[in-house]
Amino acid sequence: MAWSHRHLGAVLGAASMIAIGVAACTPEARDFGDTTSSSGSGGAGGSMGCAPNEERSCYTGPPGTEDIGACKKGVQICLPNGTGFGECSGDVLPQAENCLTPEDEACNGDEPADCPPLDHVWSKGFPILDDVYIRSIAVDPKTLDIVIAGEVRGTLDLGGGPLASTGSSDILLAKFSADGKHQWSKRFGDASSQTTGGVVVDASGMIYLAGSVSGAIDLGNGTLTSEGGNDALVAKFDANGDVVWAKLFGDASTQRATSIALTQAGQVVIGGEFQGTINLGGSALTAPMDTDLFVARLDGSGFHSMSRRYGGTGFEDLIGLALDTKDNIVLTGNFDGTVDFGVAGMFTSAGSDDVFTLKVQGNGSPVWAKQWGDTADQEALGIAITPNDEIVLSGHIAGVISFDDGSKIEAAPMATNAYLVKLGADGALAWSKILGGPKSISDWGMWLGVAKGRIVTAGWFSDQIDFGGGPLTSNIQVSPFIAQLEFDGTHRSSRTYTTEMAAGVLALGVMPTGDPILGGLSYGPIDFGDGPLTTGDTQQPLLFLARLLP
Repeated sequence: MAWSHRHLGAVLGAASMIAIGVAACTPEARDFGDTTSSSGSGGAGGSMGCAPNEERSCYTGPPGTEDIGACKKGVQICLPNGTGFGECSGDVLPQAENCLTPEDEACNGDEPADCPPLDHVWSKGFPILDDVYIRSIAVDPKTLDIVIAGEVRGTLDLGGGPLASTGSSDILLAKFSADGKHQWSKRFGDASSQTTGGVVVDASGMIYLAGSVSGAIDLGNGTLTSEGGNDALVAKFDANGDVVWAKLFGDASTQRATSIALTQAGQVVIGGEFQGTINLGGSALTAPMDTDLFVARLDGSGFHSMSRRYGGTGFEDLIGLALDTKDNIVLTGNFDGTVDFGVAGMFTSAGSDDVFTLKVQGNGSPVWAKQWGDTADQEALGIAITPNDEIVLSGHIAGVISFDDGSKIEAAPMATNAYLVKLGADGALAWSKILGGPKSISDWGMWLGVAKGRIVTAGWFSDQIDFGGGPLTSNIQVSPFIAQLEFDGTHRSSRTYTTEMAAGVLALGVMPTGDPILGGLSYGPIDFGDGPLTTGDTQQPLLFLARLLP
């Protein structure tokens, strides 16, 4: 919460100067006429007086704040004897700005100095002894409650008591209020490995989870057992974290649900990768070679309404999917070899991994597809869609990416840089940005979100990254970052957090109000603005969750 007294101080200063000036004047007879006015506390009302019980508007706040933001006029009532108006009542005066509300309490036109972008709201740190990750963050669109999903191995306490895994990684699901208070936390799994691929919350507070299960898992309504390797998981929970239904899809090979989204009507769309055969409720889908992609749509009861396969001769990884306002599905990921997207085209990687972006209709029919890459390595990292159905993509690049219009972006020699790209709804390039310094050689993390007319991105970087507001520099192996851009790519705000050891944002959620929610890991103390979060042991890492101002 940010507070500002600058405007109040300016008003008081101006008032004192006026008082000094009046005191210095030579007294003389002056005719003010009718002394009644639309503001002030009233008084005798002059010789003209007023009609008993007559009402008029009034305002006793500083000049220039009337009818700005939360400030409103009040009412004065004429005294029973008609000699003047009584005190002004009911007017709303400027208050200290509350940065967690959309109202302008300071009545200064939402002065940016009151609530600096990306300033701290709250942050929490949780000590961990083993591998714990937040993979996905979703926000309830009505209550602004925060749901996190990830994996836990070992023991973790998010505020509701210790959660202990039963062997390898278990699924972690937890809910916090908008002000950061723990509501509930749960873990699911057995001695095998269970992982999460994404989480979303619908308008009624129902929670949908995608992931993969090896072995057996009981989400609360009976045990589900995989057919051999990993099976794809999709489950629905109510607002209290109690399972409504859950389904596993797969055979003895590997199937994983890595992404999830909701249609305008509340249907759930999942996507992922699979080997062997997967039946999501319609016709069985088979990957004839290596790994292929799948996309499926289920209704709120888990009933199948669409499933499709896309693939080729090599491997495909689905990094993310998002839906536009017409419920078209846009997917992005990586591939090597050849991939066939039907009428959208067949593509062959230029060398190492290349990036694909595929847009399909709600029934799974391809609309268009794009390929980026050269003989070096290029990988997708994130996807988001604007209210105008424009597509924002992030990734990292070694070498060159060439676009259809003849433009290109190129990483620094011998470096791996990050990139941001925006496409129109038809796939045409709107703009592209290369990010990162000349020595950036490690992997990148770069998640995306869209809210309140801007793009939000967060993750981790090495060496240097610049979104247009000046370079951010990492003083260690990898450092966390958060940035906001206008839809045209213009820099709005960006920052990093100084840490003594490696740290990074692993998941990003964005409230409808635009507040970013960060989840990640730090291997040393980290300060988001309210003092360092620390475990008390410099050798013990912590899981963090933080809310920032928009």
